[in-house]
Amino acid sequence: MGIRVQSGNSGTVLIALQEKLRSFLQTLRLRYAAIDLIESADDRLVFLEANPAGNWLWLEEKLGLSISTSIARSLVRGAPAEMA
Repeated sequence: MGIRVQSGNSGTVLIALQEKLRSFLQTLRLRYAAIDLIESADDRLVFLEANPAGNWLWLEEKLGLSISTSIARSLVRGAPAEMA
């Protein structure tokens, strides 16, 4: 089972998916996890796993993003009240 992505609604679907994943991480009391998804042949985004020790360095280096800095800042700030 997954979330169907159809042309014209991908932005709406991604916002809904982002909200569901954030809620899922809050339920698990996780501040960070590398989320693995795949797109099936019938255009569904299928959740595979949430890895709290996931690797992002390859993505940071490939895209020139400061993911490490953002995660470190988030962790230093501590958990939001709803997760405490």
